[in-house]
Amino acid sequence: MPAKKLRHLTFILHRILGFAIGLIAILVGLTGSLIVFQREIRHIFTVHIFHWICLEFGLC
Repeated sequence: MPAKKLRHLTFILHRILGFAIGLIAILVGLTGSLIVFQREIRHIFTVHIFHWICLEFGLC
């Protein structure tokens, strides 16, 4: 196998593996952030829902 073909194959393999590992790192980072801020995220959504229920049924 000529050196030029080997270099090209190595470059393509490096690109594909880098992209795959990058996607995995992004997924791990996002899910980790969701786990860490789970309470705050839940609080934001439940306060919004309870506020809507309060206004809808005139309980406020």
